[in-house]
Amino acid sequence: MKKSVLFPAILFIALTTFTNCKKQSVAPTPIADFSYSGAGLAPSTVTFTNSSQNASTYNWNFGDGSNSSEVSPVHTYTQGGNYTVSLTAYDANNNPSNAFTQIITITRPTSAAVTEVTLQSLTYPPSGAVNAYFLITDGTNQLYKTADVTLNELSLPESWQFTQPYTITNFNQNYGLEIYQDNSPFADTQLGIVPIVLSLYTTGASAYPMSISIPSTVDGTAAVVYLKWQ
Repeated sequence: MKKSVLFPAILFIALTTFTNCKKQSVAPTPIADFSYSGAGLAPSTVTFTNSSQNASTYNWNFGDGSNSSEVSPVHTYTQGGNYTVSLTAYDANNNPSNAFTQIITITRPTSAAVTEVTLQSLTYPPSGAVNAYFLITDGTNQLYKTADVTLNELSLPESWQFTQPYTITNFNQNYGLEIYQDNSPFADTQLGIVPIVLSLYTTGASAYPMSISIPSTVDGTAAVVYLKWQ
């Protein structure tokens, strides 16, 4: 009797052990991977596309002190330079992958074109509508002059686009955007001046803005100057 029961008991134990082994199979290892697009001239908005495998959560390091846990984030670089971007992927049990890294190059602008100006107020507003023009100077030399436009203080704020934008290459130079009333054939009258120093706008989280606001704290002239960084 004892011998007839022994074989089924051994078979039962073997089957139970086999079943438990199947239940304890190892999960696949997470593998981090990504591609990106949009890297170029600062400020540059880069789109990251996550192609990791066997993962459910993520940790991005953008190389500029910023991080994200989004699946496929979008990140803006405000400064030129080389940035090492790393992605670590985690499975459902929070097991990490090896970090996957790529170097992203953001180009630093070397010039900026003045494309448009919006006048908000003037130091010496004209009486009624007058012919006026804009000058860009370096404090000594006249660098740029627009054709005449019609200017009326009662119409301010008003915008004018420069058909031939003026390009600034020296960010440390103090430039002046001067507004004159055309009194031809007599001497022209200065209506106001807007100071421009581009080095003030090349650092920080808001570096290389598409427009800069110049308040009327100096001489009563206030304006918004529009730029195209290059």
